[in-house]
Amino acid sequence: MLDPLSYPGFTLFSRRKNRRPGHFFALTLLVCIILSSCQSHTQPDPLPPGPEVDQPYNVLVLNSYNIGFPWSEDITDGIEQAFDNCDIRPEIFVEYMDTKRYPPEDIFPSLVPMYNSKYENTPIDVIIAVDNNALSFVATYYDEIFPDIPLIFVGVNDFKPEMLGGIKEATGIIENPDPRETIDLILEL
Repeated sequence: MLDPLSYPGFTLFSRRKNRRPGHFFALTLLVCIILSSCQSHTQPDPLPPGPEVDQPYNVLVLNSYNIGFPWSEDITDGIEQAFDNCDIRPEIFVEYMDTKRYPPEDIFPSLVPMYNSKYENTPIDVIIAVDNNALSFVATYYDEIFPDIPLIFVGVNDFKPEMLGGIKEATGIIENPDPRETIDLILEL
């Protein structure tokens, strides 16, 4: 398992309106590195010279919240921008779990058959879980829905390695607020 990425004193995805430059650069780098490593899993033998094979990567983005929720929109936009800046042009599938309106214990069981049905014929190369509830869903149903698919998690609060359950290939960006930096910002305003 890869070590989760954390930048002490640096919250990669800020809910503030004035985001620091470089937020999406780190996500771009992380996504490109993970997808580059996925290539070795999905295509173990190099293709012989000949016509190019057009088989895009499939990325599943699981948003904990709903369409229109600013946090979800910002993260989804950041992921799309990351891929725009990357040589790899994947097919991106976005799912909104709506856990702000429906508790995970109520909604998760109904999402399992839906995702199984939707993605049974679509080989997913990497999953991006956005926020704690999406990570919890992936960890809980990993063997059932997403076996052996690498995971990137973003915006996870109070991260502990056991939150990954049995997921072996995972890395992510955790929210790591810095109280001193927050106080300094308040004093500047």
